[in-house]
Amino acid sequence: MRFREISAYSGLAYLNQVASVLLNLLFIRSLSLHTLGEIAIAKVWMQVIDYSHLGLRYSIDHYIPVWDRQRSMHLLWLCIGVSSLTSTVITGLALFFTENKLLIFVFCLWGYGVTIATILKNYNRASADVHSMLKTYFVFPSIPSVLQVVFFYFWGLNSYLLITAITSLTTVAYFLYKARSSLAAAWVNLRSTVSSVRSSAAMLFINSLIIFLTFSVDRIILNKYSTKAVVGEYSIVLFSFAILFMIPSTLAEFVFPKIVRVTAESGKVFYPREMAITTLPTIFSIVVAYSTAPFLVKKYTSYADLTYFIKIISLGVLPYAVTPILFHVMSALNMRMHLVLSACAVLCIYTLLLLWGVNQVSEKLEFFTIARAMFGYILLLAYWLCLMIYLKRKI
Repeated sequence: MRFREISAYSGLAYLNQVASVLLNLLFIRSLSLHTLGEIAIAKVWMQVIDYSHLGLRYSIDHYIPVWDRQRSMHLLWLCIGVSSLTSTVITGLALFFTENKLLIFVFCLWGYGVTIATILKNYNRASADVHSMLKTYFVFPSIPSVLQVVFFYFWGLNSYLLITAITSLTTVAYFLYKARSSLAAAWVNLRSTVSSVRSSAAMLFINSLIIFLTFSVDRIILNKYSTKAVVGEYSIVLFSFAILFMIPSTLAEFVFPKIVRVTAESGKVFYPREMAITTLPTIFSIVVAYSTAPFLVKKYTSYADLTYFIKIISLGVLPYAVTPILFHVMSALNMRMHLVLSACAVLCIYTLLLLWGVNQVSEKLEFFTIARAMFGYILLLAYWLCLMIYLKRKI
C-alpha cells in the first residue's frame, strides 16, 4: 500500500479504536458491575462468532494473491456461506445457555457483521484492491461504531442495542447485495476449492480457536466460580489491556503480507526491522499507560481502586508486538502443526493455573490479572522454542 492508503487505513483503524474506547468508558461510567459482567460474557459469544468461518478466512491471505479471479470467488463465497451457517448455530446456542437473551442476540448480530466485513476486507486486501478494502472498513465497523457511541451517550443502553442490531443487519445486507454478481459463478468447482484449502485452513483454524479459548477461558472460569460483579471489575481491567493491544495488532497488519511472501519465497525467519516497527510504539504506549493510569482512572471513572490491576495488565501487552510476526513466519514455513501444539500446550498450562488459583487464592481479581499478563510471555516463549527446534532440525 502507498503512504496515502496506509494513512487512510490507519485513520479508520484509530477511529474505530477511539469509538471503542469511548463506548467502553461510557459503559464503565453508566452501567452497574452486574451489567458489565453480562456484557463481558456477551462479548465472549460475539468473539466465538468471529471463528464461524471454521478456518477458511485464514486461507484468503494465503491463496487469493496467487489464484485467478473465478477461483478466488469460490473461496470468498464458501467462506461467507460457512460463516453464515455457523453463526446461526452459535447464536442459537448462545440464546439457549444465557439469561439476558436480548443482549446476547444483539452482540451476536454485531459479531456476525464484523465477521462478514472482515472476510470482505481481507479478500479485497489480498486482491490488492485497496480502495474496496478501505470502503468496506469504513462502512463496517467504522460507521456503526460511531453511531453506537452517539446513541448510547444520548439515549442509553436500549438505544445502543437497537442501533447495533439495525446497522449490523443493514450493512451485511448491503455487502451481500454488492457482491451478488459473483455468486452464480462461485459454486463452480466448489469441491476443488475445498480440497485446496482444507488442510491449511483446518490447522490455522484449530490454532486460532485455541488462542481464542486462552483469551476467553479466564472470563468463563471467573463467571463460573465468582460473581458477575467480579467479572465486571475484571472486564474493566481487560478493557485497558484491549486498548493497548490495538497498537501492536494494528501495526502487525502492515508488515505481515511482506513477511508471509518473503518467508514463503526465501525461507527467511528473522525480521528485526518489522519487529522494531511493532515493538517500539508498543513499548512507548505501555510506558505512557503505566504512568498516566492513576490520574486517568481516578478522573474519568469511579474505579480508582482498579489502578493497580490496570498497571499490571499493561505490562502483558509487550509480547504481542512479536508473536504475530512469529505466527506468520511459522505459517509461511508450513509449521502449522507446531503452531497448534504450542498454542494447545499454553492453553493447558494457563487453564490449569486459573483452576488452581480460583480454588486456592483468595484475591481472585489480582491472581487473574497477573495470570493474564503472564500469558503472552508464555506464548511467545512457546513460539520461539518451536521455531528454534525447526531451524535446528533443518540445519
